[in-house]
Amino acid sequence: MARNTRYDMEMFNEWLKDRPACIQELAAKYPPNRLYSYAPHGQLVTLESYFEDGTVSVSIEHEFNRGGLFGIMGEICNRSVFGIPVDKLTECDLPEHHANEDGDWVNESSLQ
Repeated sequence: MARNTRYDMEMFNEWLKDRPACIQELAAKYPPNRLYSYAPHGQLVTLESYFEDGTVSVSIEHEFNRGGLFGIMGEICNRSVFGIPVDKLTECDLPEHHANEDGDWVNESSLQ
């Protein structure tokens, strides 16, 4: 599974302490420093925010979604989408085309 090694989880956890229990539970199950595949279309997304109704907002970024089903829009447009049910998210690995030039993202299997 892919994770962002530069995401400041210490700062996030400090922020999380004062959030409602339902947000803390969502964050424990769906950490913000991971890459997720969003069903039914398979877009790769990162989390932006958690909502008390059990949904999240996600960022669909061009660096993870190139070509294929997403065509040119996947190449040039980042999008934010809210109201995503978490049961539609699955942690995933980096796509093969991801260059990872800045070294932020790693597949956890490569860390072992």
